[in-house]
Amino acid sequence: MKQTMGGWVSIVKRKTWGGHGGERLAFSVTQSVLLRIYHSVAKVAACASPQAKTLSIYCMSTTRRRGDLREVLYRLFDGLNVTHGQATDYVAMPLTDFVPPVDPGDLMTLCEAFHAHISSMPRLGDGGVDALVGIASRSGGPLVHGVATISGVPYSLANWYPEGSQGHIAVGHDAGFSGSGVTYLNGLKVGQRVIFLDDCLRSGKTACGLIRAARDNGIVVLGAVFAAELHERGGRECLEREFPGLPVASLCCFSSAAAKTHMVSVNEDIVNATLRIQRAAPPLTYAVPVPTDDDMGRWTDAALLRKFELVLAAFVGVPIYRADNSEYPYSNFTLTDFDPLLQPQLVEAMADCLLYLFGGPDLFRASIDIIVSEADRGGGPLALAMANRTGVRFTLANWFSDCTDVGSATNAYVGYAGQGKIFLNGIAKGARAYVIDDMLSSGGTCEALFKGIEAAGGVLVAAGFASEKVNTGGRGRLLKQWPDARLHSACYFISQGDRTEAHGPTENPVGNPTPLQLAGKR
Repeated sequence: MKQTMGGWVSIVKRKTWGGHGGERLAFSVTQSVLLRIYHSVAKVAACASPQAKTLSIYCMSTTRRRGDLREVLYRLFDGLNVTHGQATDYVAMPLTDFVPPVDPGDLMTLCEAFHAHISSMPRLGDGGVDALVGIASRSGGPLVHGVATISGVPYSLANWYPEGSQGHIAVGHDAGFSGSGVTYLNGLKVGQRVIFLDDCLRSGKTACGLIRAARDNGIVVLGAVFAAELHERGGRECLEREFPGLPVASLCCFSSAAAKTHMVSVNEDIVNATLRIQRAAPPLTYAVPVPTDDDMGRWTDAALLRKFELVLAAFVGVPIYRADNSEYPYSNFTLTDFDPLLQPQLVEAMADCLLYLFGGPDLFRASIDIIVSEADRGGGPLALAMANRTGVRFTLANWFSDCTDVGSATNAYVGYAGQGKIFLNGIAKGARAYVIDDMLSSGGTCEALFKGIEAAGGVLVAAGFASEKVNTGGRGRLLKQWPDARLHSACYFISQGDRTEAHGPTENPVGNPTPLQLAGKR
């Protein structure tokens, strides 16, 4: 084994942790659509010089510094208020409840600690790691994506689906969003070697269910790593009892027995391993590095065009199906369904495109106080990618069924999933919010997010989407209620017939003109 490009690469098999970072997703799009995208790249930024090949909207240079792991762990898990209930105690944490919102520097410090620990796992052997797996809930998605950017390893997040949906590995039946459905883990193949990552180990029920389902379907689970474990809930014992010999690690352990949480222990081995990689010479290199402002300032039109091409390719030519008792056209995309496994560089390219369409990092920092998304599917990874580029904190909404009666929620109806509630914390009064999400489709998710921001006293500034399904009415639904909303999407497609197709911007029948349309009016 040798460590390179931030990942673990088998000299024999070229499997990684890394090994995936340099791959390019295959795509096929029409020349006319690419030309229109090209014109948008060249013209959307008002300050781009027609003579220059480098855009000037990115100008400020920033240094991204990681925090001390011990300090970050105490900040995230020690001294938090505990609500003692009859059945169990509950702790509202920054990492799981976004009270306060998550600092991207803190989260990436945890990711580097995960990376440092996995680097030292003895069971990796020469086989490396084929995929990371986690759960698209709370900070599960951002944590997995952060580790993936360091290592270059693709990943899958388990997601809830309504009954009748298509998926690969059924983790279990649960109420989920609309009261009845199945949690699926997609994209994995028999014999693949994976590591499970999550934010907090409580009772262990969720982790046990996912690991059991993966093993039952021929997946080799090499270990489980958590940012923290709750001392009183017995999660570690649950995992060790059901999976003897499975390596289980957490960065720290804290207690909720008193009125406030207190740190029981910090994993000194992981702390020391993290310090070693942070202080190494040469420094730790991410397989998929986050661009600095200076990096973005040197992007040419051609480089930006390749990013838009990559994003569009992820949404075209994908089979369409309809779940039982539903007319909603659904497709399993790599960003939303992890079928195939999600490559971290694709998410990073999406964030680059959306930041470009917004106007660049300087304008973003001057205009936005908080980034808002949903923890479901690709929302969490996208929120972290944008936060890493701008330094702006983020919060993620979580979905629950109507029967859930905890906290403050906004009712929502989503075309694919039905009726449910979305819970959104961390929005300060007057905070200027940017919503980022994987797809604008029926508009139900964004409608709930917009209402949640306003209910908390926040101000919606803009919303960006990695993709837009133009034939399901989402843009029109949002603009009817928020006519001045600034909406931009990195690509557009139509979902009809057997497979999705690229949708030419000039043919877009709904809502405001897109940035691509405006770029064409010279």
